[in-house]
Amino acid sequence: MMFRYLLPFLCAALSLFFAGGDAAHAQKKPAAVWSGSLSRPDARPGEKIAVQIEAAVAPGYHIYSVVPVKAEIAPQSTEITVTAKGLTPVGKATEPTPKQVNDPNFNAVIGMHEGAPVFTQTLQVPKSAKPGVVTVSATVYFMACTDRACLPPKEVKVTVPAIKITAGAARKEFVETAGVPVQTATDTPPAPPTFGGTQSGDGLGAFLATAFGAGLIALATPCVFPLIPVTLAFFTKQATTDTGETKSGGVVKLAALYCLGIVVAFTAIGAVLSATVGAAGANRLASNPWVNLAFGVLFVVFALSLLEVIELKPPAFLAKRLGSAPKSGTTWSVLGMGLTFVVAAFTCTAPFIGTVLVAAASAQTGSQWVRPILGMTTFALALALPFFVFALFPSLLAKLPKSGAWLSTVKGAMGWIELAAAVKFLSNADQVFEWQLLNTPTILALWAIVFLGGGFWLLGVLRVGFGAPDAPAPPLRAAFAALFFAIGAYCVYGLTGRPLDSFTVAYLPPSDYGVGAKAGATELAYLPTLEAGIAQAKAENKPIFVDFTGYTCTNCRWMEKNVFVKPAVEAELSRFVRVRLVTDNRLTGAALQEYQEKTFGTVELPLYAVLDSSGKPVTKPVGKTDSPDVFAAFLRGGRETVAATQPNVTPVAQK
Repeated sequence: MMFRYLLPFLCAALSLFFAGGDAAHAQKKPAAVWSGSLSRPDARPGEKIAVQIEAAVAPGYHIYSVVPVKAEIAPQSTEITVTAKGLTPVGKATEPTPKQVNDPNFNAVIGMHEGAPVFTQTLQVPKSAKPGVVTVSATVYFMACTDRACLPPKEVKVTVPAIKITAGAARKEFVETAGVPVQTATDTPPAPPTFGGTQSGDGLGAFLATAFGAGLIALATPCVFPLIPVTLAFFTKQATTDTGETKSGGVVKLAALYCLGIVVAFTAIGAVLSATVGAAGANRLASNPWVNLAFGVLFVVFALSLLEVIELKPPAFLAKRLGSAPKSGTTWSVLGMGLTFVVAAFTCTAPFIGTVLVAAASAQTGSQWVRPILGMTTFALALALPFFVFALFPSLLAKLPKSGAWLSTVKGAMGWIELAAAVKFLSNADQVFEWQLLNTPTILALWAIVFLGGGFWLLGVLRVGFGAPDAPAPPLRAAFAALFFAIGAYCVYGLTGRPLDSFTVAYLPPSDYGVGAKAGATELAYLPTLEAGIAQAKAENKPIFVDFTGYTCTNCRWMEKNVFVKPAVEAELSRFVRVRLVTDNRLTGAALQEYQEKTFGTVELPLYAVLDSSGKPVTKPVGKTDSPDVFAAFLRGGRETVAATQPNVTPVAQK
């Protein structure tokens, strides 16, 4: 199970000149004007008061939701910060229900606002507050975009009236709420629309289906599967008197209590995570590099456990305490047996529990505080279901396959998949820390090793762990080995530079990310600085193509995937010294934005420009274009202009 995670900003693209318009003119009017107000002018000690931040978004523009998008590359969410001396913010800023748009370039659902959305931050006035005037400070960090262009993220200060604290008893209507209409909470946006007929992977339904599936798979492990007939045999014995008569309630009642014990135990695990992480914490986990690093290591441990290389055990005191519970048929003892089952099956179920909890903690949409509870409850229901079903229909027990080595094989196969997931989590951490170790070729190589290794393991050729299957492989195991080989071969196929499907690409870092990434890529290489480009252009007598782009620019990625790769465009680009300037980098982006704005009168992205070998622009820059032929003509025109003024520059006819 692999998930995509958050980086800071989005930059989109622009065709800078609309029907004879000028890019500089497009920026004269602000994309969003911010203003602040209070829900009422005064408040008393012990009351709540709301600061309302309104954005007057210019027609054609939109800003983004305050809920970050869960993706490696994602839009810059709107961040509202309100402070007032002595007053405490109550939760996070809320927003009106955002418009949900499924962006195929990010492969993610994005919430956005148009018009005049009002964001609300509630403040708590302490009971000890003294009468007086409290100054309010508010800042907004946001990005404004059109459907073809985005301005870089910008922080603005918002003027908000001061709050007058007056003497008197707290008014009842302002003690619990700030007296403003209830808005949709930022942690519970509406269900996103679908794109191409599929639901977003962040949907609660998809998450619960994953949890239920994990519970079903956990049934087919050596710690759980053999317990089904043994436990039901115990129930049958407990439900029968010495004379052979069935006690009141019988086997079904005992099985129901047993299942309840399992559900209670796992739900408690989810409740603990919910209480310790909560809605606020879960909303940021996915973007935290340390969390991703921890998840990566955790998944490696889970994988080694499933492969029976190491053994995960519950705390000894807990196993001893539950193991000493009375084994009678009373209500409490049977519930205790369900709890004991959870501990006894810990070795095999821990990796699946961890997978569900990681999915819950990583969620960026939905009610994060309730996801761990619902996830563990759903997982437990799937795990407990057979005990109840077989109690209702005992004859089905005879149709169960016999326990054997196949249980360890199923568990081990999941271990290889968990290793592949670990690579993804480690990749997320690598990108945020900018270690540049796990680039696209490296990740594809690791996935190829994992799945090819899993295939050989299933065939009994590679011996890893105590539960490794023997050769020769029966037909069913060989079929799953073939599936693993196919996935591994597909990764090798991607290593050769051939294009991969969009689903796989969504889990990979940008193609130009990481040490040595360009060496293994088929795309043309780009220099990282204009200075290096000018030096090379002078040495090779070539014009310069400058790509002003951003890490999270959706239309930049679209141009790279759909226009740059076309033969006519690629042929033209090969005749240039190519420079790629990433202007949304928080370390170097400010200087690059300043150069872009000073030279071209705009900071919108993407922007493509042609310079001569001295670094002087020779034509009007352009932004996104849907036509490869138009873009190739732009490049050709720029090259011809440079050739006309600098005769030594590569001529038009030269390949």
